[in-house]
Amino acid sequence: MPTQAATPTQTATPTSTTVPTAVFVRSHTTYAADFQLVLVGELVNGGPYEVYGVRVQARFFSSGGEQIADAEAPAVFGKLDTERTAPFRMVVDVDPTAVESYALDLFFDDFTIAEYRDLEVSAVAVVEREGRVAVVGRLHNPHETALTSIRVAATFYDESGEVAEVVELAMFGETITPGAELPFEIPLQEAGRTYAHLHVQAQGQLSLF
Repeated sequence: MPTQAATPTQTATPTSTTVPTAVFVRSHTTYAADFQLVLVGELVNGGPYEVYGVRVQARFFSSGGEQIADAEAPAVFGKLDTERTAPFRMVVDVDPTAVESYALDLFFDDFTIAEYRDLEVSAVAVVEREGRVAVVGRLHNPHETALTSIRVAATFYDESGEVAEVVELAMFGETITPGAELPFEIPLQEAGRTYAHLHVQAQGQLSLF
C-alpha cells in the first residue's frame, strides 16, 4: 500500500521546517517560465528505512483560496535511502501570477521489485560549449553488477542552502558495467537564475542482461 506523508500549505517562499521521522520536503521554490509555473525542491528521507517511488502532489490556490490547479511529479530517483536526499521538478500549466499559495503532499511505497544502486559522480563542472551551457561530469559504477536506466540530477542552491533549480537527465539507453565510467552532459536553460553551489547525484537499476 502506498504511504502518504503530508506537508502543510506553503506560500511561494520556502520556509524551514522541523525534521520529521518520515519523508519530507526540505526546501522548495517556484518561478515562472514560458507562461508556466515551475516548482522545484529537495526531498529527504528522515525515516529508518529506504522508500521507493516517491511522488510529490501539489495543489495551487488563488488569493481568494480557490484551488486553480493541481499537478504531480516523481522524485528523480526511484529509491530514497534513509538520511539521503532526492530532488524533484514539476512544471504546472497555470498562470504563475494567479498562484498565491500551494500545498504539497508526498506519497511513497515501502517496497518495489526493481533494485536500484547509486553511482559515484566526479569531475563535475558547468561549461559552455558552442553557445550552450551544461553541467558535465563522469559517472562510476562501484558495484559488482551492471546498471541501466540511469538518471542524473543536478540540484542548484542559493547562498542560504535553499533549492534554486533542478535539472535532470535520463540515460535509459546506456548501461554501465562494473568498474566502468560514463560521461554525462545535462543542458541548462538560459533562465538567468543565480546559484551558490550545486550537487549532482546519479542512480541506476540493476541490469538483467
